[in-house]
Amino acid sequence: FFCFTMAAAPFSFAVLFCCVLFVYVPLVSGACAGVYPPFVPLPSTTFSYRDMPACCWFSRDTCCGIRDEIYDLESIEQQINDIAARDISDQCYIKLSSLFCFWCDPNTAEFVSTPRGDFNPISTLFLCPSFCDELFFKCFDDLDKIVNDFTQIHTSKQFCEEFILDNFYNDDEDVFPNFRIEVGNQDGRNCMLGIDDDEIETEAGICLPIPSSGLVSSGHVFDPIVFAPSTGSILCATMTLVVALLSVLVVFF
Repeated sequence: FFCFTMAAAPFSFAVLFCCVLFVYVPLVSGACAGVYPPFVPLPSTTFSYRDMPACCWFSRDTCCGIRDEIYDLESIEQQINDIAARDISDQCYIKLSSLFCFWCDPNTAEFVSTPRGDFNPISTLFLCPSFCDELFFKCFDDLDKIVNDFTQIHTSKQFCEEFILDNFYNDDEDVFPNFRIEVGNQDGRNCMLGIDDDEIETEAGICLPIPSSGLVSSGHVFDPIVFAPSTGSILCATMTLVVALLSVLVVFF
């Protein structure tokens, strides 16, 4: 950086002062939520789309790696293979793939919280309401193929916040923390908006597999990926609470 001498002393001092400030103000480069303890933000990085077996629409700017090392994306790849073999609509398939690839977005530090908990750290993915609404609308006709009891899903917010993917092809080598989804009240920088579906669709046959039942083994079990509380479980929980309250009343009276 260069500071130029000026004729007037006050102006020279001002220029020098600005230069010093510019040099010593720290630059914040981290855009990615940390996935390793101590979970400090990290800068995004760039890879060839050929090197990313999943989510390659983020290859030019991604949080799915550090420096020249790509994270193990096998769990995400297998999640996408699973939904590609469920015979769901293309629009639902693409939107779900967009959700599954949120870790690779180049700005995860803006909408993924620091994992909390000692034994099983869990992050929160803050989802923009417009993304949630679109996901629910595009998957509405396929709810019976992804929800344990679709009759208990009544709103888009409920649908999005009931996603449980912790054990969906998750093993000890999976680098990404477990997470829960929370839908915000309005769109903004602090929630995931996702990218245009057309950008994902252009990767069909590259890192977005063409839907086919052959993407999974013959004995593959299609477990629900959205777990809505069933009527039975709600009734059971209610009865348990009633019994507990009656027990308290008996003690006091």
